[in-house]
Amino acid sequence: MGYRVQVLVDAIQDFREFGVDHVVQLPELVLVGDQSAGKSSLMSALAEIHLPQSAGCCTRCPAHIKTTPAETWTCKISLEREYSYEPLSGRPIESKNVTRNNPFPPWKQQDLEVKPFITIRDRSQLEEALKWAQIATLNHNKHHSLYVPGTDNFIGDESTEAKFSPNVVSVEISGPGLVPLSFYDLPGIFQNAGQKEDQYLVKVVENLALKYIIRPQALIICALPMSADPATSRTAKVIVDNNAASRCIGVLTKADQLQDGQSIAEFENMLKGTDYQRGHGYYVTKQPGHASGIKYEENYHAVARAEEEIFFSTKTPWMDEWSEFRSRFGTTNLAHALSQKFAAQIAKR
Repeated sequence: MGYRVQVLVDAIQDFREFGVDHVVQLPELVLVGDQSAGKSSLMSALAEIHLPQSAGCCTRCPAHIKTTPAETWTCKISLEREYSYEPLSGRPIESKNVTRNNPFPPWKQQDLEVKPFITIRDRSQLEEALKWAQIATLNHNKHHSLYVPGTDNFIGDESTEAKFSPNVVSVEISGPGLVPLSFYDLPGIFQNAGQKEDQYLVKVVENLALKYIIRPQALIICALPMSADPATSRTAKVIVDNNAASRCIGVLTKADQLQDGQSIAEFENMLKGTDYQRGHGYYVTKQPGHASGIKYEENYHAVARAEEEIFFSTKTPWMDEWSEFRSRFGTTNLAHALSQKFAAQIAKR
């Protein structure tokens, strides 16, 4: 079954590279969530990668991540440019400038260009490579080769022209133990920008999420933290408002931050499928916190998964009151479910 999944995922990727997705909707997985919903940690766990700590990988542009099981670890990064950067000199962008016909100002749609960026075979180089791929994407009008680390052209300048880009950083990872997956990871939706002149980005980032959510062949992975009231999720509202809940898999993150009392009853109803219903139900994950003491090294993700398994097997209410939902706890169960659901959708399409 795993081989069949890989064949299907590879096939849909080939169609996408041929540009078929401009003619017909292709099945895709899309990871969305509010800022601080634990989405970046979830993406890191699914792809078994480490995100840049300085700038934050893919917080300012989407990423298309493909994982493939293989004997040796390899990662190929490329830049997919579907929009050109055309700022208006001396004129700030306001929220009213963000419209249906101009969803990502000052970015304008262009013919798709794919720029190979870097191929690495050392996992320890990935964080740096992802960081500079994002910086290259945010400097659209400069040649991308200036940002490839380890080359003669590398300038090492972290400044950026743009604060956000709808262009995609493509990350293809092959390695031992990976499940066949191909998904888009989008910047987290937020309601207030840190600076007044950036307030327009609230609508821009929401428009980006909407671009992927409304696609009828998109299987949506929505991250919701158990540390917050699910009713306050802006991303969940966008999904419901656009009638996409039936295509959605809910992922409850930060399981170790579940509060006693009312929240337990509410999340239990979500797991049962009676509240905040999603077509594919809910899964629950727990990623290592800052105080976990796990150091990032080659076996980081294996240790993290073992720690997660111990948590769900020894803590209340996970091991007792909610034991009936055990098959939906943990990143490993989620990854395999996503792989199977995605393959089934591809086969049906």
